[in-house]
Amino acid sequence: MKAQTDELVRQSQSGLYKKSTQAKVGKMAGAQYRMDGEIVSIVKRASDVKDVYYKLSLTLTDIEAGTIEWAEEKDIRKTSKR
Repeated sequence: MKAQTDELVRQSQSGLYKKSTQAKVGKMAGAQYRMDGEIVSIVKRASDVKDVYYKLSLTLTDIEAGTIEWAEEKDIRKTSKR
C-alpha cells in the first residue's frame, strides 16, 4: 500500500506529469478481499543429500464480513545431491 500512495504523491507533487493524466488521490476502489500468506522452509541434510521442505499457507479474507473465504496449505519438497 505504501508504494501505491508514494506513487500518487509523486505524480501529484513532482511536477513531472500532466495534470490531465495524473492519478487522482481519493479515487482508489476499496478492496473486497485480502490475501495473506506465509512461506516456511526447513532444511535437512544427510550425507550427500539435502532436502528443503517448503510450506506455503494462504488465506483469503472477506474484509467487510471478516470471514475466511478460502484457505490452503501446500507442502513442497526439493531434493538435491552434492
